[in-house]
Amino acid sequence: PMVSDMVVGTAQLGMDYGIANRQGAPSKKQAAAILDAAIKNGVGFIDTARAYGNSEAVIGRSLPKKKRDFVRIITKLSPLSQCSSATREKDLREKVKGSLRQSCESLRVTSLDVLMLHRADHLIKWNGVIWRQLNECQESGLIKALANYLMLFRGLRLNICRCHLTCWKPVGRWQLRRFLKKRSREVLRFM
Repeated sequence: PMVSDMVVGTAQLGMDYGIANRQGAPSKKQAAAILDAAIKNGVGFIDTARAYGNSEAVIGRSLPKKKRDFVRIITKLSPLSQCSSATREKDLREKVKGSLRQSCESLRVTSLDVLMLHRADHLIKWNGVIWRQLNECQESGLIKALANYLMLFRGLRLNICRCHLTCWKPVGRWQLRRFLKKRSREVLRFM
């Protein structure tokens, strides 16, 4: 089935989120109804993250298998805030794989449709270990599409997907700025 470009964000499904939110996270029944209505109305992507409380688990419980053909789930790697600059490469790789396993378990899937970094510095921090580990996980089939969500240049939002930019490698900030400046007026479509 064809998947539309519309996305529903689900941070509020997993935690008390939003400046105007006075009721907290919706009930299980309400969450299921929200996801069902979104899919019925043409949403093609569900956006979640490890950092969105139990949003992944709510989606995993609420999204029937028969609906999964009509929607792709975008999740994000844990922010890895428990890791310091002194974290060893082996431990960092295990934290990354652990985050992916937790996402799969919570979402009740065997592989992730789209995985994004929640922090742009994970591309280059720790000498690129996180990005290399994610590439290995994509090559093994655990991740179908790998992306980095960047918010730079006065709020410009751009997805850089490895499957479309095959020459992408972790680069310095000046190279990234040059790349974005050249493409700041383009609309890049993925998937």
